[in-house]
Amino acid sequence: VVPAQYSGMLIPLSRCLQALAERRERAGRAEEEEEPDAVDSQEQARLPTPQALLARLLVVAAAPHERGERAVAALQLLQALHGRIHRALGAVWATEIPLLLQYLEGKCGKGPGQGQGNTRFLSCSPQFLRASLEPIEEKAWTVGLSQELSQQLGSSAPASWEKLFLYKALGTALAACQDLRHVQGQVLRFLQETNPVELSEAQGMIFVVSHAAKSHFHLVLDTVTMFTAAFTR
Repeated sequence: VVPAQYSGMLIPLSRCLQALAERRERAGRAEEEEEPDAVDSQEQARLPTPQALLARLLVVAAAPHERGERAVAALQLLQALHGRIHRALGAVWATEIPLLLQYLEGKCGKGPGQGQGNTRFLSCSPQFLRASLEPIEEKAWTVGLSQELSQQLGSSAPASWEKLFLYKALGTALAACQDLRHVQGQVLRFLQETNPVELSEAQGMIFVVSHAAKSHFHLVLDTVTMFTAAFTR
């Protein structure tokens, strides 16, 4: 997501962007109200999609780091950008992110010690993503998120922590997706394209299928059965 030579800038950059987003929200976005079409077209030309913002910041939060500061900065930026990602996220993130930040910073009784923050977020990120997607009712939005995660998977290094994280995130997004045709197509694609000899690929495919099955058990079961029948002919 971020070239290695720039990774040291992630924390200060996230904090600067957070401050800018919060300042803009307090200002009531007066400029957009005056010239909404011009501002929107300019911003769309230079900003990633809402789904890309969510996917990339989740990867940044989960990235291995000697301390949990990177995860904290990325989550705080996510909360500040909630209106740009999806209007339904404000209420759920107002509850979920502060609790998660306390957990990562060790302010809850079971929180991790220094050096474990990002590891702990990596383990609880599917639950956070699932809770985030629950209030989003648009089929097209979750389809767009799954497509963005699939695209990032294609550019991730084989057997990397990032690729395994994205497999889990994609499965979680498919579980939340109500476009059943899309879900079935994605599951079938991973079943067909995965090289079972490559352990990391096989593990990733299992993540996608098992996470998607949490909400679409019968659909996923039928898809696996169909694939197995065609494979064994």
